[in-house]
Amino acid sequence: MATRNLSAPRTAAQIRAPRSCWTWPQVAALVVVGGSLLGLYGWLLGAFDLESGLRAGRALLDGRSPYSPVTSPVFRAGHAFVYPYLVAWAFVPLAPLPVPLAVTIFVGLSVGAILVACHLLGRPGWLPAALVLSSSTTIVGLQMGTVNALLLLGAAVAWSQRDHWVVAGLAVAATAVAKLFLLPLLAWLVLARRLRAAALAAGTLAVILGGGWVLGPLSEHSYSAMLGVLQDHEAASSWSLTSLFDSLGTTPAVAEMLAIAVAGAVVVGGALRAHRSGDERNLFAASIIASLMATPIMWSSYLLILASVVLLVATDDRTVAALAAASWIIVTPDVASYPRIAAGMALTGVLAGVAFWPSVRDRALGLRAERVGRVMLRRARPALAGSARRAWRAAPVTAVLLASIGALLLAPPAVRSPLPAILLMVAAGVEVARRTHRDGRGSPGTPPAAAAAGQ
Repeated sequence: MATRNLSAPRTAAQIRAPRSCWTWPQVAALVVVGGSLLGLYGWLLGAFDLESGLRAGRALLDGRSPYSPVTSPVFRAGHAFVYPYLVAWAFVPLAPLPVPLAVTIFVGLSVGAILVACHLLGRPGWLPAALVLSSSTTIVGLQMGTVNALLLLGAAVAWSQRDHWVVAGLAVAATAVAKLFLLPLLAWLVLARRLRAAALAAGTLAVILGGGWVLGPLSEHSYSAMLGVLQDHEAASSWSLTSLFDSLGTTPAVAEMLAIAVAGAVVVGGALRAHRSGDERNLFAASIIASLMATPIMWSSYLLILASVVLLVATDDRTVAALAAASWIIVTPDVASYPRIAAGMALTGVLAGVAFWPSVRDRALGLRAERVGRVMLRRARPALAGSARRAWRAAPVTAVLLASIGALLLAPPAVRSPLPAILLMVAAGVEVARRTHRDGRGSPGTPPAAAAAGQ
């Protein structure tokens, strides 16, 4: 199939304000949100993922292996360093610092990464960043000191710099080497015919992985065996599609093959959608969703990466608000009391209300501008027609929502843990298809200026 000459149309808001500057009240609002989240959840859980990286960095400084034996308690508890060998050197600058200071610096870098990623993915301003920060999946990731915020930034850099093949290739390589399950990002580059970026990414990955196997304490076989043991320990209890199939009675090998097959179907569907719409966002979104579908081990904090898909296709902040609200249905911050959870949900609710407020305000101002009777007569027929169109366009989302509710009610207890996360990925894919159909090049809903800007 030919997928040449793909584009990614911009919204009218992005064309009017390509460089959105924050005002001091907006900065203050974001600081209040961040401070509230820090006060509610900041120190309730140890940064286990970061601490494993810090131990690996200290081991390198002492001339020891960064890897723990697979029989050790730290490995069985899921707190061992399992990244490629050369990645351990990225933690060396933080390793000599006291743990509280290292955690503070890392969390600050993660928050900054989220802010920059929101801007690069086309949602500048304080509100989208605040909504992503207030998502429970983001909070869990920050609590545990995961690298997911940096992965979000890597994906955002790769997308925003996709026309600069060196930057895009290196960004994909850095993102995929940090979490190998993001290798499907290479499929996006290949299917979008960004072959130089794909070749650079693949070559860089080969050098980093091969160099680690040559210079590090583990060979390719030993490293693969370690990941296999990790998968045996954690896959069945994680939130992955593999875990879902396993809970339905399949063998682990069959469950993994089915998950990979579903991920492959997602990539094929994204390629077909991109071919029909001419919109490259379909390929990028499909690669992200396929990555999360294929990985045998997935935790709730991984869903922060799904924000890249929502931010990319959102035409207003309401879509981001929906993602933030849905995250609280899927998971709540670890080791948090019910009052703290209620406060976090209330904060997200307030931010969602702010996201929906402009449309309410605009309607009110429109009614003030003209007499109510004239407005009703002039807008009655278009309003009815518009309602019908909106209902038709929302039908896939409504179907996914109803199916989600029914599946959660009917599913056995062993299935209910991974199922909401899988359904959220499906909903994100449906939203991408819906948005690119309406906003894609050549569709009736695309403003001419937006279509031209996408070129």
